[in-house]
Amino acid sequence: IDEKTLLKTRGKIKSKQVKKRGLEQLSVLAIIPTRGEKIDPRSTPLRKLDDKALIDWTIDSALASELVTDTIVTTPDKETLEYVNKKYSKRILTYLREEELARVNTGIQETAQEVVDIYKESHPVPDAFLMLYLEYPFRSAFYIDKAINTLQLHDVDIVDGVRPEDDMFYVHSGQGLQPWRNSQKMRLERDELYRRAGGIQLLKTSVLSSGKDMLEGKIGHIILDEHAAFPLRSEFDWEVATLMLMQT
Repeated sequence: IDEKTLLKTRGKIKSKQVKKRGLEQLSVLAIIPTRGEKIDPRSTPLRKLDDKALIDWTIDSALASELVTDTIVTTPDKETLEYVNKKYSKRILTYLREEELARVNTGIQETAQEVVDIYKESHPVPDAFLMLYLEYPFRSAFYIDKAINTLQLHDVDIVDGVRPEDDMFYVHSGQGLQPWRNSQKMRLERDELYRRAGGIQLLKTSVLSSGKDMLEGKIGHIILDEHAAFPLRSEFDWEVATLMLMQT
């Protein structure tokens, strides 16, 4: 059985557990932030991947989710907002973000707080908000729902998408490299390394209201398959992504 099928099976088990326990469905606001090329030349939400704009891949996955309540795109780029409003009409919300909040060296937390505050003016306060980043176009709705089910089933504040790392890592001790682990002979699950992947982070809204950092609190995780965790960070990545689509 391949990894993707195995992860989907585990996701279905989690979904059944939520229903079996009779847990009340959470209200979840999906937030899709993007800068646009004016602020960051690497940010290309309207660039085509296959026959779809890059931003469409993430919007479509959010809309396909069975558990997302509302989706909002936030960007200082007016061209992107015009495109989204025209294509998706009333199916999603949009918000023109201030350029200061979209600077390359500015953290995403202020944007998340502002979007949630704006949303609360005309909607009930969401139980959780979901950050979805455009650089991971192959992350499907299945993983979004799995993250939400994970938040419901476990006593955590945050659910992050990850990939396990089993490579050999070194740290510089000042006298050369040393293995990051003290021993490679015993590899317990608690000793494994995980790399954030898939551009998906789900947080309880209370994390923001408490003033905590978006990585504070108890963190749960979902593992994404290699395809879903593939990022677009360079021209080489775009070429690889195009080849991946040709083979599917």
